[in-house]
Amino acid sequence: MASNQGQDVVRCQLCSNPVEKHCNLCHVDLCSTCIPTHMANLTTQHDVVDFINKREAQLKLPQCKSHANKECETFCNDCHQPTCQSCVKTKHKMHDNSRMQDVIKKLKQRIVNDVNELENSICPHYKNMKAGVPYDEVLSVIQTQEDAICKVVRDICSQLKNKVTQQKREYHSKANEIKTEIALTETELGNVINNSKRILRLNDAEDILNYQSRNDDFRSVAKSIESSFPKFLPGKISTNHITGVFGLLENHITDTQRKQHGTLKLRPTPCVESSFYSPLAKNSKLWRITCDGKEKIWTGGDNNLIRQIDRRGSTLKTIDTKGNALALSVSSKQELVFFVGWETTKAHRYDGNNITTFLEVSHWYLRGLCHTAEGNILVSMRSKNFSQSRVIQVSGKTESLIAQHDSQGRPLFSVEDRSMLLLTENGNGDICVADYNGENVVVVDASGILRFKYKGNIFQKSKYKSFKPSKIANDGNWHILVNDISNDIVHIIDSDGNFIRYIEYPCNGGLSVDLDSNLLLGEKDTGKIRIIKYLQ
Repeated sequence: MASNQGQDVVRCQLCSNPVEKHCNLCHVDLCSTCIPTHMANLTTQHDVVDFINKREAQLKLPQCKSHANKECETFCNDCHQPTCQSCVKTKHKMHDNSRMQDVIKKLKQRIVNDVNELENSICPHYKNMKAGVPYDEVLSVIQTQEDAICKVVRDICSQLKNKVTQQKREYHSKANEIKTEIALTETELGNVINNSKRILRLNDAEDILNYQSRNDDFRSVAKSIESSFPKFLPGKISTNHITGVFGLLENHITDTQRKQHGTLKLRPTPCVESSFYSPLAKNSKLWRITCDGKEKIWTGGDNNLIRQIDRRGSTLKTIDTKGNALALSVSSKQELVFFVGWETTKAHRYDGNNITTFLEVSHWYLRGLCHTAEGNILVSMRSKNFSQSRVIQVSGKTESLIAQHDSQGRPLFSVEDRSMLLLTENGNGDICVADYNGENVVVVDASGILRFKYKGNIFQKSKYKSFKPSKIANDGNWHILVNDISNDIVHIIDSDGNFIRYIEYPCNGGLSVDLDSNLLLGEKDTGKIRIIKYLQ
C-alpha cells in the first residue's frame, strides 16, 4: 500500500481503497480488489505492476493542425500555439519557438504548484470558512485592543493627576506665605502706578528725568509665582496617528467591489486599430497617458501641462501644473489625481474646475498613484534618503500602510534609488508595482502580502534579455500589461505572473487600457498614440 508520512494516502482510481498496483499502459492506480475489473477490458493491453514500480507516462505530443501526420515538437511563444517542424520552417520561421518538452516541463511545474497551493492553502481556508466567519473573534480582538489602549491612557492620566494633587498639597502647606507675598507686591505695585501717574500729571522735567522703570522687577516676581503653578499642555489629537497605533482592518473586497473576470480571448496577432498625435510643443516629450471613459484621454509630458484630448488629438482641457506631471490616474467617476516633480511630497485632485491637495507627506517623495475599485487611492513613495520604499492607501483623510516589507522583514521594493514605482490595482484586488530599479513587477494582495515577482520572460528562449518595467496597467481579464522600457515593448502576463505574450509597438510615452479593452500606447518623442486591438 502506497502512503507517505504526513500526506494523504493515495487511493485506487476505481474505488476508495488504498492503492497497491498501477497499470503502466493505462496509467491507472489500482487496489488488489479492482485488478480483475480493470483487466476485464480486452480492448487494450495492460501492464499491472506494484505501485512503487509505476512508470511515468510518456509525453503524448499534439498533432499539427496545419500539417497532416506531423507531431508538434515545438511551441510558438509569439502565437501561443504548438508547432511542428514544418511550421517552424514556414509560417513561424521568424517567431520565438521553444522545445515542447521545455514548455510542458514549465507548465507541469505550474500545475504541481497549483495543486500544492490548493491542498495546503486554499482547501484549509475553505474548511475554516465552513466553520463560520470569525466576526465575533475580530470584534473580541478589537475590544481587547481598545481596553489595552484605554488602560495606557488611564495610567498616563493617573500619573499626571497624582503630580498635580501633590503640587496642590504643597501649595496649601505654604499658601499663607504666598498670599502674603502677593499682597505686599500688590501694595507696592499700586504705589508705583500712582507715582508714575503723578509724574505724568505734574509734567515736571526733573521727575521725568529721574524716573526708573520697575516693570522688570514686577514681571519677574509674577513669573516666579506662576512657575510654581502646574499647567497642562494638551497634545494634538491626530486620527491618523491613533489609527496607526490602534491597528487596521485588512482590506476586504466585496463581490460588488471586485471586478468580474473578462471572457475575451487573445487575438492571434495584435493590430493597430487607429492612431493620432497628441498636441506637443516643439522639443517636448510625451510621458504619461491614461484613459478617461471611452473617448477621452489625459496626457502629460515635460511641458508643465496636463491635457485632456479626444481620439483625434484635439485638446479639450488644459491644466497648468507649474511642473511636469509624473503620475496620472482617473477614477470611474472621472476624478483626475496627479503629482508633479521628482521631489514632491504632495498629490493633487482635479474635479473639472479646481485643483486641491489631498495628500501631503513629510519625509517621503511620491513615486506613483492609482485609484482602487473602492474609490480610494494607492500611492507609492520613497523616503527622502531613499532607504525605504512603500505603498500606502488614502481613504478620505485617513492614510494606511499597505505594503513595505515581506514576511521575512525584507523590502518588497528596491531602495537606494530615486526611480518611479508606478502601480495599478488589478481586478482581483492585487496591487501591481512596476519596480524599474528592482527590474521586476512586484505583486501583492490587498493586504500587502507578496504574491509573486515577475522578472521578465526568463523561462522562454526570448530575444529580449533585459527587463526594465516602467509603466503598468491591467485589463478586464486581469492581465497585467507592463511597458519594458529597455526594449520599448509590452509584456502581457496573467494574474499569477505567467508570461503570455509580447506586444511589439513603441510604448515609452505611456500605456493605458480603455473600457473596450483596447490598449493605448504612447510614443515619447513623436507624441503618437496607437490604439491596439489585442483581445477579441
